[in-house]
Amino acid sequence: MASPRPSLKPLPDSDVRELRALVEDLTERVAQLERRLKSETPPELLPPTVPPPVKSDFSFGPKLINRIGALTLAIGIIFFFKYAVDSRWIGALGRVVLGLFAGIALTGVAEWLRKRNQQVFSQGVAGCGLATIFISIYAAFAYYRLASQMAGFVALALTCALAVLLSLRYASVSIAVLSFIGAVLTPLLLRTSGARPVVALHFPYLLLVSITAIIISLRQRWTVLMPIIGGFVLFAALFLINESHPDLFIFFCFLFAALHFGSAARAASISRLSDALYLVGHAAVILAFIRIVALWAAHHSAPADRISLTSELESFLIAAYGIAMAISGVVRKSTADRALAIVLLAFVVAKLYLWDVWQLTRFYLITAFIALGVVLLVASFLYSRFRDARRDET
Repeated sequence: MASPRPSLKPLPDSDVRELRALVEDLTERVAQLERRLKSETPPELLPPTVPPPVKSDFSFGPKLINRIGALTLAIGIIFFFKYAVDSRWIGALGRVVLGLFAGIALTGVAEWLRKRNQQVFSQGVAGCGLATIFISIYAAFAYYRLASQMAGFVALALTCALAVLLSLRYASVSIAVLSFIGAVLTPLLLRTSGARPVVALHFPYLLLVSITAIIISLRQRWTVLMPIIGGFVLFAALFLINESHPDLFIFFCFLFAALHFGSAARAASISRLSDALYLVGHAAVILAFIRIVALWAAHHSAPADRISLTSELESFLIAAYGIAMAISGVVRKSTADRALAIVLLAFVVAKLYLWDVWQLTRFYLITAFIALGVVLLVASFLYSRFRDARRDET
């Protein structure tokens, strides 16, 4: 038969108070030790804090509808201005002021919506408001001549800067892309409006836009920002700098490439962003070499052969660059280099069969086919050899 359990006697009140005081004292000491460890330990040695996942209340569908609605509203405002102009309801100054007022009002409504957790809807309204302000300022300069070229340039640049700040406030890559595109297109718009271009400002301005876009992309990890803005900057530089100062354009491309290569190395831990910066840098280098070839052909060939010689040298240059990237991709085990090599070689082949075959004279066409065939065979041989060598090393 089991013996009965001994009954537990309750502790005296004095012992309970002592235990409670001991627990409180131990808790305080542990808290002090944790605070001391956090203050004395370097931040890189502390365990990383993982932020809680952000739950999105909106899917792709509502975002797409919101963007389309904002674009439709902006187009409707443009049509309203056109109707007001045709009907002569208001004068030029009144139209501009009305457009600025509408844009500022929409931006204020967007901020009001953002404070009420309407993130997606507020982004669309803010984008529409900024577009309205941009269009109104451009109309004041280009159509109504209410402002000088420099005043229009400064006003449009400040509008784009405001849009960049709002993209950070709303954490919206869409607004950032549109604001930087507007910033790049600003000198082009002023140029096409019939005003005399201010070439001296284009070099530092485009470089400043590129640096700002890189800084924001690194801070926000917006990979999509780099290839889009990099392409627009190079496109704008072709028209703004290259036409009047080709030597300065070549220098700009090399400086632009160095900036992107350095940023790619800095963003090595973010593979997709690093690859985007790296590829944009290579695009600038290729463009600079193409312009060097064109300048050389212009000074060392007869006018009748200039186009054919330039086209053939450009194809050879791009093919050689593609071979170098293929070898670099094998040696460095870089997927970005190999992808760039394939794109360049495919571009050269397409250019030869779809364009050069109709544009080049017979002599240059024959040499182009022979040269490209030899280059592609050499590329395949070197690629295989370097690949086999890398396999033997491993």
